[in-house]
Amino acid sequence: MWQLKLIGAAMILIGSTILGLEKSKKEENKIRTLQDINYMLVLLKGEMVYERAALPDIYMHLSQKLSKPYNRFFEGLCEEMEHRRGRTMEQIWRERVENSTKDWVMEEKDRQEFLQLGNFWGYIDISLQESALELYKEKLEYRIKEMQSTIKDRQRIYSMLGVLSGLFLGILLF
Repeated sequence: MWQLKLIGAAMILIGSTILGLEKSKKEENKIRTLQDINYMLVLLKGEMVYERAALPDIYMHLSQKLSKPYNRFFEGLCEEMEHRRGRTMEQIWRERVENSTKDWVMEEKDRQEFLQLGNFWGYIDISLQESALELYKEKLEYRIKEMQSTIKDRQRIYSMLGVLSGLFLGILLF
């Protein structure tokens, strides 16, 4: 009987450790997502400011340059721009962000910041759009640095919590 308890305790320990490591990996992925968005902003600014391309063309170029899932986001924007159905660019952006970013690994406050970027598309002059991009880019870079400065501590905490909770549950089982 004690062998079954030991096997159960070992399984609980392994499972909780894996959960802690998974949570730790998710923190890295949040930073990676923000870095990818930062890269998208660089490409977006290049197309907008230097190429002076129209928004649908910009979105099509970005969808070709970026990898999944980001290319799908811009493909969708391009398609929606072609079939506006009376909607503003801000509404289209909002719908795409709400629908497409669900599988992106990011915190809700970061998603809301990305959503706010759409408030400046399509009806304000190019210099204000560029300023909005720069402001968002600065906020994003600050957020990335902030997350990078605390990631090691958070990862260590998640890993240790996984192991310790597994040990605790294992002891309770025994």
